[in-house]
Amino acid sequence: MAGLDLTGKTAIVTGASRGIGLATAQAIAAAGGNVVLTSRSQESADAAAAQVNGNAIGKATLVGKFERKK
Repeated sequence: MAGLDLTGKTAIVTGASRGIGLATAQAIAAAGGNVVLTSRSQESADAAAAQVNGNAIGKATLVGKFERKK
């Protein structure tokens, strides 16, 4: 992402606790962007955000069909 300036932009990266999602979040932050890293658990999201140099926060988020357990 050389030469890309994302200053003032915010990205939400799903599945950001590891792998491609984490690398994407790190690249966005390196380009000056703000990043919201999502994961299924708050602990994982916070740990991933701590690995990003820049303005990043973690947020537990479930994407999919919600079914209330009885």
